[in-house]
Amino acid sequence: MVVHELAHQWFGNLVTMEWWDDLWLNEGFATWMETGICAKLHPEWNMWYVLYLFFVLLLLLLRGLTRVTAAAVVVVVVVVVVVAVVVVVVVVVVVVVVVVVV
Repeated sequence: MVVHELAHQWFGNLVTMEWWDDLWLNEGFATWMETGICAKLHPEWNMWYVLYLFFVLLLLLLRGLTRVTAAAVVVVVVVVVVVAVVVVVVVVVVVVVVVVVV
């Protein structure tokens, strides 16, 4: 999360969006930086796989919005939330271990 926000600050200083429809560029760069840095620091987190899984689920959801059932939407949302919670739990555990060890 911190890397994501630092990427926003760094990239935001170089490139200012002309309008809100270009927000994807800023968010995409920040997400790419966040994933890359986390993957380098903690390869066991499989951040590229998590990002890939998130986008595949998002694309499947967007592709089928016209014919998807409410249950399928709930399943996709639950899977994305579970992945996010797992990442947060891993981060908290690492922080606690670092604080206790140091």
